[in-house]
Amino acid sequence: MVSIQSILLLVFGVSTLALPVVEQRSEEPSRTIPESDFFTALDRRTPPSPLTPGQSGAQGLIGSDICNIIAAQKSMPVAPSPLPSTSLTLSHIAIGRGVQLYNCPAASPSATPTNVGARASLFNSTCLAAANLDFLTWITHASLYYPIPSSPDPNNLANTDLSGHHYFLDSTTPFFNLDTDAHSYGTGAFKKNATSDAPKSPKGFASMLPLPQNQTASVAWLKLTEKQDQQVLKEVYRLNTVGGAAPKTCQGMPESFEVQYAAQYWLFT
Repeated sequence: MVSIQSILLLVFGVSTLALPVVEQRSEEPSRTIPESDFFTALDRRTPPSPLTPGQSGAQGLIGSDICNIIAAQKSMPVAPSPLPSTSLTLSHIAIGRGVQLYNCPAASPSATPTNVGARASLFNSTCLAAANLDFLTWITHASLYYPIPSSPDPNNLANTDLSGHHYFLDSTTPFFNLDTDAHSYGTGAFKKNATSDAPKSPKGFASMLPLPQNQTASVAWLKLTEKQDQQVLKEVYRLNTVGGAAPKTCQGMPESFEVQYAAQYWLFT
């Protein structure tokens, strides 16, 4: 049997799975984490048919002529406890790679950690979802084993494939900013509409990648709805989550900490 390490070495071009997934919270933005080989998976394993001539990686999968986003919407993953459907139009799919943020009350080891937000970089995977959703889910799971892609080089795939960023305006208002120097895909503030526990075990290719040993579980799948009038982005689904869940109690945890996670974000207008 081919080992997980061998598969990740072949696809990502690195040989270690070491990555701290629970750590003291830092106020530095997630994009300052060192660059990884995350995007080599798209370069080496993307199905060749939808690629734009002369382009490689996920950037080569972007464009209305080659991306059947209608087909992607029809194949959107269904949560274990189905989330409410939408009548809106799918506009973007991104892999989110970042951290879930938690607080623990001082001197209360039996307390349950409180989720106070998240912070993630979003990477365009819209057309890869249309071409091969099972493989995209595998990449989503595999990305948890690698640092959040980042590079000072504007031509690096960590920047050319960057859709934007996800963060919280306050503890109950997730925000998605998909406007960058390279494009304007829209922004939006949201509120939680529905939730579903993540599956106990992933299906398909992703079943080959269990959670790292110091991860306890995956955060829930969500449906988010708009919180502000006239925003471009109207609804967001967080699907195929990997990691990010806090320990059951605050025993041994600092007052503020973060847990690494990955997820797919399906955004509607």
